[in-house]
Amino acid sequence: MEYFLNPKLLKEIRKYGKFDVKGCYNCGTCPVMCNLSKDFASFPRRPIQYALLGSKEHILKSIESFLCHDCGDCSIACPREAEPRLSMATLRRYLIAKYDFTKIASKILSSKVAGILSYFIVAILSFFLIFLYHYFNVKLSPSEFFPTSMPVEHILPEGGFRILYGYTLFVVLFPILILLIGVVRMGYFTMKGEKVTFGSYIVALYELIINLFTQKEMIKCEKTESKVRYVFHLMMALGCLLMLVIVLFLLNWKINTNPVQRILGYLATFGMLVGSGYVLIARMIKAGGEIYKESEWQDYALPVLLFLISLSGIFVHIFRNFENLEMLTHYINAFHVAVVTSFLLIELPFGKLAHLIYRPFAIYFYKVKEISLRGR
Repeated sequence: MEYFLNPKLLKEIRKYGKFDVKGCYNCGTCPVMCNLSKDFASFPRRPIQYALLGSKEHILKSIESFLCHDCGDCSIACPREAEPRLSMATLRRYLIAKYDFTKIASKILSSKVAGILSYFIVAILSFFLIFLYHYFNVKLSPSEFFPTSMPVEHILPEGGFRILYGYTLFVVLFPILILLIGVVRMGYFTMKGEKVTFGSYIVALYELIINLFTQKEMIKCEKTESKVRYVFHLMMALGCLLMLVIVLFLLNWKINTNPVQRILGYLATFGMLVGSGYVLIARMIKAGGEIYKESEWQDYALPVLLFLISLSGIFVHIFRNFENLEMLTHYINAFHVAVVTSFLLIELPFGKLAHLIYRPFAIYFYKVKEISLRGR
């Protein structure tokens, strides 16, 4: 089989972060030190060498960077201090951009200005839509919108349920559609040319489901700080997934929610708030040794957005019960909706959060290959 080498591949990958191949002399220390590196999914050395050679086809086919759980053992062991952990993180961003057919992820993940600006633009558009909603549906004039103290119930007047539910469905289902197409493209690049049986796809489904809800591979990282990080990352992931289930299937679009929805909402909010709070503090004080030693701006977007979403949601839930805080509740709720919209339309399909979906599928495709190989 012929492979075409791209001399500009390395330069293209480096748009997404730090990727040091000059320090790597292919000694093999990093895959030996990594508990997740196994069989024909050997990393970080192999994908780094693919990039050095300019083999874009091999890079697109490889899923090793998603099998990496960012513990940093490879960087600690590297005799040349080439920081392969950061190279794997950069490669994940590069591949997320390639899986996205819209090319939006490429702009957001490769440019700090474009990335941060995209969150603010979507948030501002959300504020504008909220204003239009109140102007046309609630019948508030611009002069009344800002100084008027309004009851919380005005958020969902007669006919407002359908509008808000439709808006919510769009901002939830759009990123899911983008990610599903990305997963299909990931599968195409990864499994292209592989001789696998249909049965292996079925048998490996258990691996997909388990990793989607547990992220269990992270536990294999031996250091104590990695296991602590696992707990808080799992809280964030399960909080996001639970909130998604609530919004799509359990949400009662009324001010007085039912007890089951409320309890599940509390659990989801707690997981997102505590998990994101831990990650933010750990990154700022550079706790956990190599894990948070160095961060890119994309590493902060996810925990910051989750923290703001959780905190603003808590404030709305508390302040709405006080008559003299109706106006404050109104504006905090608008802020909450704007941040949630940025989170769902930008961070989920095009940002770092996309790895929450791509990583379990990468493990799934690896398992499909492994099962077929053993069968042969």
